Amino acid sequence: NVGNYVSAFDGFVGVATRLGSVLGVTLGASAFIDANDKASDSVANVAKTANISIESVRKFQDQLKKRDTRTTLVDQLGIAEIGGQLGVAEQQLIGFTDAVDQVNVALGDEFGNNVEEVTRVTGGLRNVFTNIKTDNIPEDILHIANALNVLSADGNATSPVIAEFANRIGGVAVPLGASAQSIFGVSTVLNELNVNAERGASGVVRALTEMAKAPEKFAKVTNLSARDFKA
Repeated sequence: NVGNYVSAFDGFVGVATRLGSVLGVTLGASAFIDANDKASDSVANVAKTANISIESVRKFQDQLKKRDTRTTLVDQLGIAEIGGQLGVAEQQLIGFTDAVDQVNVALGDEFGNNVEEVTRVTGGLRNVFTNIKTDNIPEDILHIANALNVLSADGNATSPVIAEFANRIGGVAVPLGASAQSIFGVSTVLNELNVNAERGASGVVRALTEMAKAPEKFAKVTNLSARDFKA
């Protein structure tokens, strides 16, 4: 009987609709719970790396919720977590997170939209460039990001590779008196020449080390006095 089939089909549709509604609510609730679990984990991680109390991180989290940004709360807490690993103090965490978030908007696409990588790179370079490091962490981060942005926009070099060169070279070059500008310049040139970051940086570091050992020898090659060469 056709009528029976129609009734049965209508009944099936009704059950499926109700089941779909229940599943939708369940899945929505699951996503909500999952997001909260991730946020809770992130809060604990920030407390650990920044060496502050959970209560302090909760207050910090409330500040993050008020920020006008498209970055998720979990990602913002992730920025703060890495900030703690880099030695950012509690009172500087909100400024650090805000600055890195701005950098992520400007350079994120070059770093594969990986906010953690943006954080590690910019925060790490600030620690490498001790000669330009100040007490104003957000400003330091933005200066470094601006340099990367300008250098990558002016040629074929890219921010991630420039940063990798600078990070590898800076650890040796900065203590020897090299400026952040000169390190960024060398890094950009090497990237433009398509030199492998690991090999290129190792070569520069070896050359700098040898120069530091025998400045008089290298001064003769450049027709400079040993004092001028060191300068």
